[in-house]
Amino acid sequence: MPRKTASGPAAAKKPAARPARADKPAAVKSAPQTATPKKTAAKKAAPKKSAPAKTGAASKTAPQTNPGAPKTPRTCVLVLGMHRSGTSAFTRVLNLLGCAVPRSLMAANANNPTGFWESVKVFHLNTRLLASAGSAWDDWLAFPDAWYRSPPAQTFEAEARELLAEEFGDAPFFALKDPRLCRILPFWMKVLEAHNTRAAALIPLRHPLEVAGSMQSRDGFDPAYGALLWLRHVLDAEHLSRGMTRLFVHYDDLLADWQSVIARTETAFGFAWPGHGDAARGAIASYLTPSLRHHALGEDAIASHPTLPVQVGQAYAILKSWAQNGEKPADHARLDTLRAELDAMGTVFGNIIAAGRAAQEREADLIEERDTLSQSVEALKIKSETAAQDADDLRHARNAMAEALSHERETCRVLTQSVEDMRHARNLMAEALERERKTAADVLETTRGRLEHERNLLAEALENERKTAADLLETTRGTLEHERNLLAEALENEREARAAGAAALQSLTGESERERKAAAEALEALRNTLVHERNLLAEALEAERQQRTELEASTTREREALRRALEESRAKTLWMRQALGLILPSGDGTRRLALSMLPAAWNLRKARARLKREGVFDGAAYLEANPDLPGHGVDPLTHYVRHGIAEGRPAGQPRPRLR
Repeated sequence: MPRKTASGPAAAKKPAARPARADKPAAVKSAPQTATPKKTAAKKAAPKKSAPAKTGAASKTAPQTNPGAPKTPRTCVLVLGMHRSGTSAFTRVLNLLGCAVPRSLMAANANNPTGFWESVKVFHLNTRLLASAGSAWDDWLAFPDAWYRSPPAQTFEAEARELLAEEFGDAPFFALKDPRLCRILPFWMKVLEAHNTRAAALIPLRHPLEVAGSMQSRDGFDPAYGALLWLRHVLDAEHLSRGMTRLFVHYDDLLADWQSVIARTETAFGFAWPGHGDAARGAIASYLTPSLRHHALGEDAIASHPTLPVQVGQAYAILKSWAQNGEKPADHARLDTLRAELDAMGTVFGNIIAAGRAAQEREADLIEERDTLSQSVEALKIKSETAAQDADDLRHARNAMAEALSHERETCRVLTQSVEDMRHARNLMAEALERERKTAADVLETTRGRLEHERNLLAEALENERKTAADLLETTRGTLEHERNLLAEALENEREARAAGAAALQSLTGESERERKAAAEALEALRNTLVHERNLLAEALEAERQQRTELEASTTREREALRRALEESRAKTLWMRQALGLILPSGDGTRRLALSMLPAAWNLRKARARLKREGVFDGAAYLEANPDLPGHGVDPLTHYVRHGIAEGRPAGQPRPRLR
């Protein structure tokens, strides 16, 4: 379906303004016939008259004084190509090679998912500029030369100079791309000259029917009309850029061998691209994919097309030859003739083509209106059926509401009666609560007096208990002190007895140095045991003093601990006395003297035998009761005296004799 444009007949030179491209921002609409001047460019004085712009070559008019222009000359690469001719791909490649792009880039969309790489602000300005001249982006008629001498032209120039500085800042090397530049190149050349910027033109070329097919898919244009648009853009771009540094490049060559294309641009423009490195080459190779091309046609497609103007094929043949073999000045005259024929076609067929497009648009509008009316009829049928159903639902709802209202009224009556009953009950409860409150106050006062009396009695009882506890503590302290003294005396007696035993053992084993040392070690172990026990008793007494609050329980535990320690100590002392009594010689002095003259080993064996016989100590039973001791090389009696007593090991008891 053709895209909608302004309907009605259009003049041959001034067609009706049309909406912006479908692949551009949706907010852009047809601009008014005259542009609104910006505040910075508005002047009350009448603009000076300037000479007509040159149409056969790039404008060489001296630039106006621009105080804000950069002092250092800059370079701008103008991408002059028809819509859908690969201008976005060319501009992106230049950007990857080091060319700056505008700050406010146009957002990508479904028609160009890899991005447009052009300024959305420049797009809006050019759209308004074309509209001020009675033209639009999809107008194939010639742009009026007289517009360059009009007051709106000066206003747009001031705005464009500000926009150029805003979009590119101080960038010394940048690319400017918009297909509309093909038709208004003298305007932008004047702006660039005022900005102290030299320009080089890169002119992409693509098969005209591929461009027409792409525009048919995007905008709904007839292929013949799309070919006319292509012819207007390429002929204007070629004619208006004569005299500039320029290069024609085919889109197919960029996709096939982009590095050769870039080498040709460096030769034609006379400078090298600053970003021509490995990173840029990798990025460009990844960017230029086959997905960038959606339409591909052969060379014979133009000749076989039934409605295509012959000028399209001739212009494409010349420009393709330039893209492959270089520009030939001899072809300029033929291209000028083709451009003049296109202008004449506009004079003759402009109104007819405009009327045909208007008829197509009206047909499209009628079809759309018919579809809309059909949808409206269907919607009305659905609404009618819905309304009938809604009426039945409303009747049922009204009856249900009447029943509900009657029920609600009965409920209100019951609730009213309930409220009255509750009010009466509330008054009765208030009276009962007042009586309860008074009774509770009396009981509270009585209870307060009784509790005060009981508190005084408890205070007196606690004071008596405290005094009794203090007396008991003092009595217990005296008792513990007395018991401690008794224990100290018992320990002293035991120490003296052990000292006597040590002396006896030393005299018994005096002839054997080894046994003497063993006895000394045994006595030392016994002494350490006694010291340890004494320390334990001291610690127990100290703990008793610190735990006065647990008086009775602590006293019982301490007494029990002391009793056990004392019994153990007495038992050990008794064993030592019994052992010494059996070991040491007894009787008259002659017996003692005789025994002392015997060998020490004989006396020791005799002592062991007597201890075992009397049931005091049995070496074999000691080893059996203590399996952790080695069986060989250890004397049980010596080990028991040296270590066993201190370690609390049980003394071996002799086994009963079998009779």
